[in-house]
Amino acid sequence: MPITITGLPTHRGGGFTIDGTPCDQAVHGNDFWQTDFGPETGTWSQTVTVPLPESADHTIRFGATVP
Repeated sequence: MPITITGLPTHRGGGFTIDGTPCDQAVHGNDFWQTDFGPETGTWSQTVTVPLPESADHTIRFGATVP
């Protein structure tokens, strides 16, 4: 499932958890994520492809990570 977070102050330091487990976006490098700069807003967006387990209900969180 693709998810985009917008309005980020930097292109670094974000990560997702699915049901409390970190989602590893680096299987072969940068395979499942992309960042874009919005010059009109001066902010970044990050789009990731999140693999969801088969059950219907999940808690997905995005937050800063320690560099």
